[in-house]
Amino acid sequence: LQHITLDSVVVKDPAFIRFLEGRLKAAGKGGSALNSVAFAEESLSRLEAPEVFPLLLPLLEHLCLKGNILGRVGCAALGEAFRSGRASRLRTLDLEETGIDWHQLNILLQAFRWTWCPTRLEAVN
Repeated sequence: LQHITLDSVVVKDPAFIRFLEGRLKAAGKGGSALNSVAFAEESLSRLEAPEVFPLLLPLLEHLCLKGNILGRVGCAALGEAFRSGRASRLRTLDLEETGIDWHQLNILLQAFRWTWCPTRLEAVN
């Protein structure tokens, strides 16, 4: 599976978390990881982000969050994924129209700066 676009029906289904757990386990055993995930607009909320990001980001090179309002909780979850090294494969990150304010941007910038594991991040939109 190279690319998938997820809508709110999938993201809010408890089976989605089990799917991510299975993909993460398979990737750890040499299975293929996902390459690229896009969340359809308004499909991921700040409530799902803390549960989804730790499982999803280790699998990805490209993540598009365009049109999904992350809020402080979602930005903190994304920042923690970078700080902990779980986003070390990520090369591109699209944050367009996510409603990130200066404080939330600062959370992310600090996470990028203080990550213990170097990331491959090349582009942030």
